[in-house]
Amino acid sequence: MPEQQQEVSPNPAADKFYSGAERRVISLVLILGVIVGIMMAAVAGIKPLPGFAAGLVLSVVNTRWLHKTSQRAAASLAANALEGNKPWFTGMSLALGLVLRLTLVSAAGYAIFKGSREGFYGFLCGLAMPICALFAEALYESWVALRRGL
Repeated sequence: MPEQQQEVSPNPAADKFYSGAERRVISLVLILGVIVGIMMAAVAGIKPLPGFAAGLVLSVVNTRWLHKTSQRAAASLAANALEGNKPWFTGMSLALGLVLRLTLVSAAGYAIFKGSREGFYGFLCGLAMPICALFAEALYESWVALRRGL
C-alpha cells in the first residue's frame, strides 16, 4: 500500500521570519565589518583598512547579486513549470553570472595585491565577512525555530 503524503499547511509567521534573512545578513555583514575594522586598526594599523573596506563592499554587492539571481531563477522556474514554458535563463547564463562575479572579485583582489600586501590581507578578511554573517544567521534561525516552533 503506497504511503500517503501529508499536506503541509503554510505558516505565515515562518514565511515572514525567513523572508527577512537577506536583510539580517547584510546588516550583520556591516556590523561585523565595523567591529572587525576597529579591531584590525587597533592590531595591524590602518594599512589593511582600504583593502578591508573594498572586500567588504564587494562581498555585500556579490551577496545581493547572488540572492537576486537565485530569486529570479526560482520564480522563473516555478512560473514556467506551471505553464509548461521554458525558463528565461539557461545554465550558461547562470554560469556566466558566476564567472562575472568571480572575475570582479579576482580583478579587485589583484589590483589591491599589486598595491599593498597588507591591503590584500584586509581585502581577504573583508570577503570573509558574509561567511561569518551567514553562520550567525544560521545560528539565529535555528534558535528562533526551536524557541517559536517555526
